[in-house]
Amino acid sequence: RSRAYINGRPSPVGQLSALASHLVDIHGQHAHQALLRAEQQRALLDGFAGHAELVEAVGRAHRAWRESRDALRSLSGKGGDRQAEVELLRYQLRELEQLAPGPGECEALEQELTRLEHLSRIVNTALQGLILLQDQEGSALDRLARVKADLTPLTAYEPALTEVTELLESAAIQAGEAAASLQRYTERTELDPERLRQVEQRLEALHDVARKHRVRPEELPELQQSLAGRLTELESGEERARELEQALSLALERYREAAMQLSASRREAAERLGEAVTLQMQELGLEGARFTVQVETADEGPPTAAGRDRVTFLFSANPGQPLRPLASVASGGELSRVSLCLQVTAAGYRGVPTLVFDEVDVGIGGRVAEIVGRLLRRLGEQRQVLCVTHLPQVAAQGHHHVVVEKAAHAGEVTTRLRPLEEAQREAELARMLGGVKVGAQARAHARELLRAASAQDPSSPIGST
Repeated sequence: RSRAYINGRPSPVGQLSALASHLVDIHGQHAHQALLRAEQQRALLDGFAGHAELVEAVGRAHRAWRESRDALRSLSGKGGDRQAEVELLRYQLRELEQLAPGPGECEALEQELTRLEHLSRIVNTALQGLILLQDQEGSALDRLARVKADLTPLTAYEPALTEVTELLESAAIQAGEAAASLQRYTERTELDPERLRQVEQRLEALHDVARKHRVRPEELPELQQSLAGRLTELESGEERARELEQALSLALERYREAAMQLSASRREAAERLGEAVTLQMQELGLEGARFTVQVETADEGPPTAAGRDRVTFLFSANPGQPLRPLASVASGGELSRVSLCLQVTAAGYRGVPTLVFDEVDVGIGGRVAEIVGRLLRRLGEQRQVLCVTHLPQVAAQGHHHVVVEKAAHAGEVTTRLRPLEEAQREAELARMLGGVKVGAQARAHARELLRAASAQDPSSPIGST
């Protein structure tokens, strides 16, 4: 069973997930497949634009509109049944008003019933205790007095007995007070069969009505208030309908204003994203390719939580070819590179301090892989970047390296992360380059990759050497 901690304190997984979205941005190896979905394209554009407050405003406006719409539908849809419901509510309320259940009444009656059922035993036991304390020869008070009287003269010879006589005197006083309390209790307490019958009947009535309404007896006062509120709502249905219509109209207007602002921000960000991704694609070997983001705003139709825009990524692999939806024209290799460009570009504009790229370089190699590595290295100059890769050209660009190792022991598989020193980095890169047997040529190549990576000027454009 997994456990979540924040600052060393146990936390709900939901809270950890919400916090993680502000601290870590994860880009997986299958992101290029998700990129084909319209909602993912819209989300990526919104992340690049950085207008989360506009997206949230549209979401709030949509919820307000939907709540007003649903309330109006609920009120209007029951027009034919409203009178029948009113009559039923009036009958139920008359029954509850006659019963008049009070807050906490049921619990108090249950306690009183328990006391009355055991009252005979309570009184008899109290009388027996009173007799044992004082009302017979050899009672507790008599015996205490006798022992004290016998010991008191002896204190002249044995001072240690003084404390004993004092304790006996105190015990006698307390026993006397207890006897007096029992005396008063037995004098004022009488068996009352009539009260017992009344309590039983009252509890039976409360339970009968509670069963009829399928609630607990202690919930009857709350039920009465709820039914009264519902009756008032139905009796003032026409006025309520007018209020809801006004609220719905106002909510729709506010939604349109929020959606309009979001659309304007999306169109502005779409132009910037298209230019940035197109530039990145040229550097990743897609010379002549073009990428644009199309934002189509619907004038009609019901509001949605994401706004009125349909976001579509358009792509052209070669000069002269028309732009078409990315899902219908990009090959697997092209889609991988476009996805990588989008992820890196969008990540550069988000404020998340840690970026994780999990094998996002799948489907590329050679010179393009080296350029991807440089791209990630430059991104690492701005924030923390963790990259999981099997390509030596990409791995060489890292400032630090960690090897992930798995081992089986006693039927269990464990995973260990091992940071590498400088010499170990070279050896691991050589292993990635040369396979099982690592020769001098692979080591030299690994050394050159590390040297070239460390010699880069972070401010130089990607693709330069």
